[in-house]
Amino acid sequence: MEVIQMHDSQVENQEKARNQLRELARELAAALPGVRITFNSVVHESVADAIADEANNLDANMILMVNDPKRKKHWLFPGVSNRILRTAKCPVQIIKPADQDGMVFVA
Repeated sequence: MEVIQMHDSQVENQEKARNQLRELARELAAALPGVRITFNSVVHESVADAIADEANNLDANMILMVNDPKRKKHWLFPGVSNRILRTAKCPVQIIKPADQDGMVFVA
């Protein structure tokens, strides 16, 4: 019974995430009329595999990851970043913004 409840909870969470992505895509499309906005929801065993696979599926020119050092919860731990670097077919750029006097500068 617990397995069924856990599955149902995961399905509900996936649908909530899809709805949030749809709304974000609508907002981005309205704010950026000349830009093609798409989203895809896929279940993967790891964040690194999901990022690399999606970039490969899109035939991406580059994966650009920005690490926010102020966030307490990080998906992009060094192991995840290293796995993306190893498995992606395109170049990967990881940016860690510098923080000066409360302002973030990215070059």
